[in-house]
Amino acid sequence: MFSLLMGLSISSSWADIRESRSQLAAYGTAYCMSRLGAGPIKVEADMAMNGYFQLSSYESEDAYRAVRRHIDQAVPNPIPVYQTTGKAAVLMVCLGLGQHPDFLKLVRQQDRHLPNRTTKRR
Repeated sequence: MFSLLMGLSISSSWADIRESRSQLAAYGTAYCMSRLGAGPIKVEADMAMNGYFQLSSYESEDAYRAVRRHIDQAVPNPIPVYQTTGKAAVLMVCLGLGQHPDFLKLVRQQDRHLPNRTTKRR
């Protein structure tokens, strides 16, 4: 019985960690959209950042600071444009940065800012 409860606890903890990572990564994508977007896109991205911040479990601003710093450094200069319109490819850039292996690695490294971190990094 103890083994079953322990297994459920670890499984639940892993699910919580994955959810926290997902929210932090989404925060990073919203930050990118806020930084590069304009008008209604920027307004909604700002609201999304706030929402992901409120939903997340990270106990330190350092996790969010690391994400913002990474995005700031990774944004290409100049921003690529769509050939058909000449408009900035903000969504493509931000979605790409949010799925990049280096960014996802950085998000995993922020696990140290999660409460009651008892399982090993995955």
